[in-house]
Amino acid sequence: MARYGMVIDLTKCAGCYACHLICKVENGTRPGIAWNHIRKVEWGKFPDAHQAFIPSQCVHCEDPACVNVCPVGASFKRDDGIVLTDYDKCIGCRMCEWECPYGARQLNDNEDTYYEGAIAPYEEEGYKKHQLNKEEKCTFCYHRVDQGRLPACVEMCPGDARIFGDLDDPNSEINHYIKKHKAVAVEGTNFYYVLPETMSKDFLPVAIEAPVGHTRIRRYLESKGMMVTWDDKTQEVKVTNQAGEQWSIKPQALVKGRSFARLQELDELLK
Repeated sequence: MARYGMVIDLTKCAGCYACHLICKVENGTRPGIAWNHIRKVEWGKFPDAHQAFIPSQCVHCEDPACVNVCPVGASFKRDDGIVLTDYDKCIGCRMCEWECPYGARQLNDNEDTYYEGAIAPYEEEGYKKHQLNKEEKCTFCYHRVDQGRLPACVEMCPGDARIFGDLDDPNSEINHYIKKHKAVAVEGTNFYYVLPETMSKDFLPVAIEAPVGHTRIRRYLESKGMMVTWDDKTQEVKVTNQAGEQWSIKPQALVKGRSFARLQELDELLK
């Protein structure tokens, strides 16, 4: 079984946004929803000033926090390393979005269309795949990969800055590229970057603490008519909706060191 990953060569990326645009076209995402982002960074001073463009997206973690925290099993990781969301299972609770250390997830809650009062044919086709109030992110274009094709962003990059392939195959193009160009791995993921010679690794995406705490999570879930409690006996978080349906989250599934990890405090917050 393959284990898919991606390299982005920042010495070749011109910040043209072709990856951003083709991603939206290929996946038919709604206005305001983007799975590919571009960030410009600068370092040094004249006459030795430099800049680079850093594309970022879901980095398909080896141990995905989004999968571990999802109370309904909507987030899952395939055997080939691609992390996906089952939209039919997703309840839009945003726990995965808040726990993602790379800020790669986004709730699709925008009902707007690109043309006011009308839906273009390509929009209509795309919206069939994207249910409202569901979490979305880069899928490595798994529908193309399953057909033996490359992700759209890789195929369309005019600078050939993206390389995609099997990390477990020592003879794959991606492995040769990683070794030849000394690509830097994003910690705990299947994603790599090739840096310009004078660029610091500090500019690369790094895992950060979830930007929200217990109070915001509790308030959000309660605004949805849900209740969050800590079951000391089973050592699990219980999420219950108005219909009495209940989901459990096992604490060992949560990533150490993030703001959501001290779940025992939830019980005190609910009192």
